[in-house]
Amino acid sequence: MKINKLYTIYILMTLFLLSRQVNAQSDRKLINDGNKLFKENKLNEAEATYLKALEKNRSAVAPKYNLGNTYYSKNNFQEAEKWYKNATENKNITKTDASKIYHNLGNTYLQNKQYQESIEAYKNALLQNPKDNDTRYNLAYAQSMLKQQQNQKNKQNQNKDNKQEKDQQQNKNKEEQKKNDQENQQKQSQKNKPQISKEDAKKMLDALNNDEKDTQKRKAQKAASKISIEKQW
Repeated sequence: MKINKLYTIYILMTLFLLSRQVNAQSDRKLINDGNKLFKENKLNEAEATYLKALEKNRSAVAPKYNLGNTYYSKNNFQEAEKWYKNATENKNITKTDASKIYHNLGNTYLQNKQYQESIEAYKNALLQNPKDNDTRYNLAYAQSMLKQQQNQKNKQNQNKDNKQEKDQQQNKNKEEQKKNDQENQQKQSQKNKPQISKEDAKKMLDALNNDEKDTQKRKAQKAASKISIEKQW
């Protein structure tokens, strides 16, 4: 019984290894076919072929990397980023492959003007292959573009602040102008009123005083007249 068990296990292991070998051969053939289509710029056909290869071997790095290249060539940078990132998650990836993947991931970020992200990707590529001059050049370019982007952003913020300050000053000037216009209207209104000289004003005041005196005098005479009549029998 032990021998049979061992024999059975051996047969199963052999079948398993043969199955893996067949799948690996099928996987590599699909990848080669996809590469041929990619070189012929038949990107949709290449994409479909790489996806088939990935179905055969989910852990394979090559179809993921090549899918990233295919989407990159189709200017679909969001999908390209997704597949490049997916490829970097493989634990068995070689430094050479990792360097290429991070390099292309950096290019993807660069196309989207995500300069900080592209810088990080290029740095990761150089960690895997410090002698890659193309990556070093792209890193320097991304750094210069980031600086330019930041300067432009600072300039835009400065222009925005200047505009706000200018608007505030304009509003302040409008308020002052409105206040001055009101004061000028009041002055003009007073100016248009009839002007009275000092002599005329004095005459008017004297006339008012005389009228008041006459009124008081008439009141006194009237009161005296009443008193006199009451005392006569």
